[in-house]
Amino acid sequence: MVSPLVSRPAFTAPNAALPETQTAASRTGIELRARRYEVLQIASRHGRASVARHFETAFGLDLPPLGQRFASGSRAVLCVSPGKWLAMEADPGAPRLDELGRALAGKAAMTCQSDALAFIEVSGPTIEAFMEKCAAIDLHPEKFPTGSATATLVALMRCYLSRLDDAPTFELAVARSTADSLLAHLTNAARSFGFSFTPSS
Repeated sequence: MVSPLVSRPAFTAPNAALPETQTAASRTGIELRARRYEVLQIASRHGRASVARHFETAFGLDLPPLGQRFASGSRAVLCVSPGKWLAMEADPGAPRLDELGRALAGKAAMTCQSDALAFIEVSGPTIEAFMEKCAAIDLHPEKFPTGSATATLVALMRCYLSRLDDAPTFELAVARSTADSLLAHLTNAARSFGFSFTPSS
């Protein structure tokens, strides 16, 4: 059901040599970390209730409502639009997405998105100021608390944006074809803060 992750990293490390002020750990205000997931997009044919129980049994998480992201261990699921979810598994050896595909067969339309989406986490001591430069939405914790997810634009690129924790750490997902463009935008925006970039393993 779910294809293995493609071997080519989604993000290419920034080409330009970074000044010491931007690479020294003591001066890093923004941390960028590429993430890799196996991803299954799920579209319910008859509403959330028709798949929720089967999803929870097979994947171990509740189906979130629109605008929410639920996570446990290496698994996560976010609601990207009404009646549609992205189920994600960070452990490439885990069989849960295949089990989920079998559990939802005939109950939902499913598409493997493992090689279609690229994910990057963003955090750091200057994250609030940095995200104000990048995202044109209100990310104050009262408006966008931990577990929130939304579709928005970053540098005119469609992006799924989630708040992972109270640190805060944010996760951005974009079409793989725009991954390097997103990284270029983020690194340019982060230069005044100092930043580090960690490719996915």
